[in-house]
Amino acid sequence: MAMERIKRPKGSSGSTSELDIYLITMFEFGDSNTGVDFEVIDWWKRHADTFSVLSIIARQILVVPASTTAVERAFSSEGNILDDR
Repeated sequence: MAMERIKRPKGSSGSTSELDIYLITMFEFGDSNTGVDFEVIDWWKRHADTFSVLSIIARQILVVPASTTAVERAFSSEGNILDDR
């Protein structure tokens, strides 16, 4: 098993939120010795029915590019498109 979530005690409130359920659930993410890459975004897509709000938040966070090269490239190409007029 590559990773697993540690069970945490439930809060004292009577209602159980989606986050509470996520935090107390044990997950198996596969064996790191197999060499198969774990796809986080695909995992959230598969669990969107169970964790609807958390999956939306996770997808919004995970799709953010890790670098700013795309932004820098867009600004540097501006000089090629616009002229002095």
